[in-house]
Amino acid sequence: MSNLWQVQVVDVNDDEIRVRVQVIHPDVGEFPTSKDFALRVLADMAFSFDAKGTYIVAAPLGAGIGSKGYWDEKFMQQNVDRFIASVSIFDIENAPFNENAVRQRINKQLQDKGIDSQNDEAWQVAFNDAWNEFWRMPSNLPSATYTIKVTDTGWITHLSKGMQWDTSAYG
Repeated sequence: MSNLWQVQVVDVNDDEIRVRVQVIHPDVGEFPTSKDFALRVLADMAFSFDAKGTYIVAAPLGAGIGSKGYWDEKFMQQNVDRFIASVSIFDIENAPFNENAVRQRINKQLQDKGIDSQNDEAWQVAFNDAWNEFWRMPSNLPSATYTIKVTDTGWITHLSKGMQWDTSAYG
Protein backbone atom coordinates (compact mmCIF):
# COMPACT_ATOMS: atom_id res chain seq x y z
CA MET A 1 0.00 0.00 0.00
CA SER A 2 1.28 3.46 -0.86
CA ASN A 3 1.88 6.05 1.79
CA LEU A 4 -0.83 8.69 1.73
CA TRP A 5 0.09 11.09 4.52
CA GLN A 6 3.12 12.51 6.26
CA VAL A 7 2.66 12.97 10.00
CA GLN A 8 4.67 15.19 12.33
CA VAL A 9 4.17 15.39 16.08
CA VAL A 10 3.59 19.02 17.07
CA ASP A 11 3.06 18.48 20.80
CA VAL A 12 2.48 15.74 23.37
CA ASN A 13 0.82 16.59 26.66
CA ASP A 14 -0.40 13.94 29.10
CA ASP A 15 -3.38 12.31 27.34
CA GLU A 16 -3.37 14.51 24.25
CA ILE A 17 -1.23 14.73 21.15
CA ARG A 18 -1.26 17.22 18.29
CA VAL A 19 -0.01 16.08 14.91
CA ARG A 20 0.31 17.90 11.61
CA VAL A 21 -0.86 15.69 8.75
CA GLN A 22 0.13 16.49 5.17
CA VAL A 23 -1.08 14.87 1.97
CA ILE A 24 1.71 13.10 0.06
CA HIS A 25 -0.44 11.22 -2.47
CA PRO A 26 -2.96 12.82 -4.85
CA ASP A 27 -5.64 10.15 -4.35
CA VAL A 28 -6.28 10.56 -0.62
CA GLY A 29 -9.44 12.64 -0.72
CA GLU A 30 -10.66 14.59 2.33
CA PHE A 31 -8.91 14.60 5.69
CA PRO A 32 -10.44 11.78 7.74
CA THR A 33 -11.98 12.82 11.05
CA SER A 34 -12.65 9.37 12.50
CA LYS A 35 -11.17 7.81 15.62
CA ASP A 36 -10.16 4.85 13.41
CA PHE A 37 -7.88 7.13 11.38
CA ALA A 38 -6.38 8.65 14.53
CA LEU A 39 -5.70 5.22 16.02
CA ARG A 40 -3.98 4.00 12.87
CA VAL A 41 -1.80 7.14 12.75
CA LEU A 42 -0.67 6.66 16.36
CA ALA A 43 -0.30 2.90 15.99
CA ASP A 44 2.06 3.16 13.02
CA MET A 45 4.92 3.98 15.35
CA ALA A 46 3.85 1.46 18.03
CA PHE A 47 5.26 -1.41 15.99
CA SER A 48 8.54 -2.15 14.26
CA PHE A 49 10.04 -4.98 12.25
CA ASP A 50 12.69 -7.44 13.38
CA ALA A 51 15.53 -8.70 11.16
CA LYS A 52 13.21 -11.31 9.61
CA GLY A 53 10.57 -8.71 8.75
CA THR A 54 8.22 -9.84 11.50
CA TYR A 55 5.90 -7.18 12.90
CA ILE A 56 6.79 -6.65 16.57
CA VAL A 57 5.36 -4.56 19.39
CA ALA A 58 7.45 -1.45 20.17
CA ALA A 59 5.20 0.49 22.58
CA PRO A 60 2.28 0.07 25.01
CA LEU A 61 -0.20 1.01 22.28
CA GLY A 62 1.19 -1.78 20.13
CA ALA A 63 0.78 -4.23 23.01
CA GLY A 64 -2.81 -3.05 23.50
CA ILE A 65 -3.68 -3.53 19.85
CA GLY A 66 -1.51 -6.58 19.15
CA SER A 67 0.31 -7.19 15.89
CA LYS A 68 -2.67 -8.99 14.36
CA GLY A 69 -5.21 -6.46 15.64
CA TYR A 70 -3.58 -3.66 13.66
CA TRP A 71 -4.46 -5.43 10.40
CA ASP A 72 -7.92 -6.59 11.55
CA GLU A 73 -10.53 -4.08 10.43
CA LYS A 74 -13.20 -5.53 12.72
CA PHE A 75 -10.89 -5.42 15.75
CA MET A 76 -9.95 -1.80 15.08
CA GLN A 77 -13.58 -0.71 14.72
CA GLN A 78 -14.73 -2.61 17.81
CA ASN A 79 -11.84 -1.43 20.01
CA VAL A 80 -11.09 2.12 18.87
CA ASP A 81 -12.88 3.60 21.89
CA ARG A 82 -10.51 1.72 24.22
CA PHE A 83 -7.70 3.89 22.86
CA ILE A 84 -9.07 7.12 21.40
CA ALA A 85 -11.32 9.44 23.43
CA SER A 86 -11.74 12.17 20.81
CA VAL A 87 -10.37 13.64 17.60
CA SER A 88 -10.57 17.19 16.36
CA ILE A 89 -9.14 18.72 13.22
CA PHE A 90 -8.25 22.36 12.60
CA ASP A 91 -5.87 24.64 10.70
CA ILE A 92 -6.71 23.02 7.36
CA GLU A 93 -4.71 24.46 4.47
CA ASN A 94 -4.78 23.94 0.68
CA ALA A 95 -7.75 21.63 0.92
CA PRO A 96 -9.56 20.09 -0.69
CA PHE A 97 -6.88 19.07 -3.17
CA ASN A 98 -7.94 19.70 -6.75
CA GLU A 99 -5.76 17.50 -8.92
CA ASN A 100 -7.37 18.72 -12.13
CA ALA A 101 -6.61 22.35 -11.29
CA VAL A 102 -2.96 21.52 -10.55
CA ARG A 103 -2.66 19.61 -13.84
CA GLN A 104 -4.17 22.56 -15.73
CA ARG A 105 -1.78 24.98 -14.01
CA ILE A 106 1.22 22.81 -14.94
CA ASN A 107 -0.02 22.50 -18.53
CA LYS A 108 -0.26 26.30 -18.77
CA GLN A 109 3.24 26.72 -17.31
CA LEU A 110 4.64 24.32 -19.89
CA GLN A 111 2.82 26.08 -22.72
CA ASP A 112 4.15 29.44 -21.46
CA LYS A 113 7.67 27.97 -21.59
CA GLY A 114 7.09 27.06 -25.24
CA ILE A 115 7.11 23.29 -24.74
CA ASP A 116 5.27 21.74 -27.63
CA SER A 117 2.26 19.75 -26.41
CA GLN A 118 2.27 17.88 -29.72
CA ASN A 119 5.68 16.39 -28.88
CA ASP A 120 4.38 13.65 -26.58
CA GLU A 121 7.76 12.58 -25.23
CA ALA A 122 9.08 16.07 -24.46
CA TRP A 123 5.73 17.14 -23.02
CA GLN A 124 5.50 14.07 -20.78
CA VAL A 125 9.05 14.52 -19.45
CA ALA A 126 8.44 18.20 -18.73
CA PHE A 127 5.05 17.49 -17.16
CA ASN A 128 6.45 14.75 -14.91
CA ASP A 129 9.27 17.05 -13.78
CA ALA A 130 6.79 19.83 -12.93
CA TRP A 131 4.39 17.39 -11.22
CA ASN A 132 7.21 15.99 -9.07
CA GLU A 133 8.37 19.51 -8.22
CA PHE A 134 4.84 20.40 -7.08
CA TRP A 135 4.86 17.45 -4.66
CA ARG A 136 8.32 18.34 -3.32
CA MET A 137 7.07 21.74 -2.13
CA PRO A 138 5.33 21.31 1.26
CA SER A 139 3.66 24.72 0.93
CA ASN A 140 1.66 23.38 -2.05
CA LEU A 141 0.22 20.40 -0.24
CA PRO A 142 -2.98 20.07 1.76
CA SER A 143 -2.34 19.82 5.49
CA ALA A 144 -4.27 19.84 8.75
CA THR A 145 -3.58 19.66 12.45
CA TYR A 146 -5.24 16.97 14.54
CA THR A 147 -5.71 16.97 18.29
CA ILE A 148 -6.10 13.39 19.46
CA LYS A 149 -7.11 12.69 23.05
CA VAL A 150 -6.31 9.16 24.22
CA THR A 151 -7.97 7.15 26.97
CA ASP A 152 -4.67 6.34 28.69
CA THR A 153 -1.44 8.36 28.74
CA GLY A 154 0.47 5.15 27.97
CA TRP A 155 -0.96 5.02 24.48
CA ILE A 156 1.24 7.94 23.35
CA THR A 157 4.46 7.37 25.34
CA HIS A 158 6.23 6.22 22.17
CA LEU A 159 5.70 9.59 20.48
CA SER A 160 7.57 12.84 21.04
CA LYS A 161 7.56 16.34 19.61
CA GLY A 162 9.25 16.51 16.22
CA MET A 163 8.85 12.83 15.28
CA GLN A 164 7.84 12.39 11.65
CA TRP A 165 6.69 9.42 9.57
CA ASP A 166 4.76 8.51 6.47
CA THR A 167 1.60 6.46 6.76
CA SER A 168 -1.07 4.73 4.73
CA ALA A 169 -3.59 5.19 7.56
CA TYR A 170 -7.22 5.42 6.57
CA GLY A 171 -10.52 5.64 8.37
